[in-house]
Amino acid sequence: MKNLEKVLVTGGLGYIGTILCEELQKINIDPIIIDNNLYNLAGKESKFINLDITDKDRLETILEKYASESSVIIHLAGIVGDPACLVDTKKAIKINCIGTRNIVELAKKYDLKILHASTCSLYGAENCTPDSPLTEDANIFPIDFYGQTKYQQERFILELADKFCIFRLGTAYGLSPRMRFDLVLNTFAAKASKNESLTVFGGSQYRPFIHVRDIARAFIYAIQNDLEGIFNIVSENLTILEVASLIHKLYKINIEISDLIHDPRNYIADNKKILNSGFKFDWSIEDGINEMVEFCKEIDYKQNKYNNQKLIELLQIDETKILITGGTGRLGNACKKILPNAQYPTRLELDLQKPETIINYFNTHAINVIIHLAAMTGIVDCENNKAKAFDINVNGTRRLIETAAKSGNIKHFILVSTACVFPGSDPEAMEDEDSIPNPKNYYSVTKLLQEEIVKSYNSPQMKITIIRTNFSSMPWPYPKAFIDRYGTYLFPVGVAKGLRDIIIYKPENTIIHICGDRKLSMYEYAQAGGSEVEPLTLNEYEGPPLTINMSLTTKYWKQYRLEDSEPI
Repeated sequence: MKNLEKVLVTGGLGYIGTILCEELQKINIDPIIIDNNLYNLAGKESKFINLDITDKDRLETILEKYASESSVIIHLAGIVGDPACLVDTKKAIKINCIGTRNIVELAKKYDLKILHASTCSLYGAENCTPDSPLTEDANIFPIDFYGQTKYQQERFILELADKFCIFRLGTAYGLSPRMRFDLVLNTFAAKASKNESLTVFGGSQYRPFIHVRDIARAFIYAIQNDLEGIFNIVSENLTILEVASLIHKLYKINIEISDLIHDPRNYIADNKKILNSGFKFDWSIEDGINEMVEFCKEIDYKQNKYNNQKLIELLQIDETKILITGGTGRLGNACKKILPNAQYPTRLELDLQKPETIINYFNTHAINVIIHLAAMTGIVDCENNKAKAFDINVNGTRRLIETAAKSGNIKHFILVSTACVFPGSDPEAMEDEDSIPNPKNYYSVTKLLQEEIVKSYNSPQMKITIIRTNFSSMPWPYPKAFIDRYGTYLFPVGVAKGLRDIIIYKPENTIIHICGDRKLSMYEYAQAGGSEVEPLTLNEYEGPPLTINMSLTTKYWKQYRLEDSEPI
């Protein structure tokens, strides 16, 4: 091994990944986490490279950067579980198969050994008994879609990789910071904590089980002992009914047997190969049940965030029914990258100053979500043409939302406002959603009036979300940039990604700040976008009043990172 101080980990924010990274840090190995935060569950304190493994160019940039510091990449990233994969099979194939091929090809190019998380689901419904378990040489015949994507992953590794270790994992269980209750043993333990009956479908089918911390320990063991080849990582094989009976014995929970659902998967995995290498399992199923029952007493295990299928269902949005006004502007062009199939009407088709065009557009198009970007935005232009600015920004917004409300079809109306609604006079201020606006120029006044108009239409029938943010296009459109005006800036694509998140997750709070995680001067922001500009100070400026500090923070949403989106 070249180096054991750093290890690359794809999917490091997931159920296994969070535990693995925690265990790596305990032995002074720094995990370099690559994760696209697909389910939007990463906390503000999470440190990771926001990257989708299907983006091969960006992935290569990262692997090339760290190849001299690490010799190993642990590949966990993917859509996990058959129900989640079946929600969007194209996405599952893209991430699980194409993404894995990218990992394999680039790992070979940069001389990285792959430690890969596969699954015992590959064995399908093989004939086996406790006396004749399935070894790593057994026939592979996955019978579910998820298993088929994992089979393809293994093929890529076996055919293309130079150095690898594949772990065929049993059904995982146990506590994790990114907890899941769509795993059979975890679900049973959660039900036991609430004194709910356990429903067992069939019950005679065998499953191999493995605690999530033993999975993490096995990966570390593979690194430290330079394991190569394929290993079943399984601590115990039990039938589903035996698991339920154990929980009944421990907690006196009722068991109901049902034949309404037939699950043909049945496999008993042999673990002698990993045991003969010297590895030992620490966790028993009973230990795992006890820790989870105690934990579940304080939480609602039925929340969407604990179920991969429900989480990926939330990601399914019909872009074709999203109307985005202002599609030719800086943010509109960025939205076309992130929401390419949305509706972007021209001004001829939908003119905020002509009510008849708005009404006609609604009568001829299917719409259920509106992102309202269109506005007159230049501070100087708004000062010099107040009547026009008022008619576009204020009256135009009123015309649009009145028509939306009357249509009865709009479920979510999203207004993009600005950080400039705040006075911006305190260089140290960080304004959150509950801070009091006090606009300093006419453009900002019209944006605050927009907010008030839109806010009044919030109802169970049409949800209102008001977004405050700050951004600019790149290259920087001016020869100079202020060194003494500040903001928590994002590039337009970063804001567009935030708007997509808003559509998917529908935050409860009416006002949301989509903002960066650090304060920058305009000069620093322009340089971050690759622009060569001259420094400028407010003392040199002549014109309408400007905010000094447009820095936002958020109490109700997550912060984004400037580097997670390309400048356009």
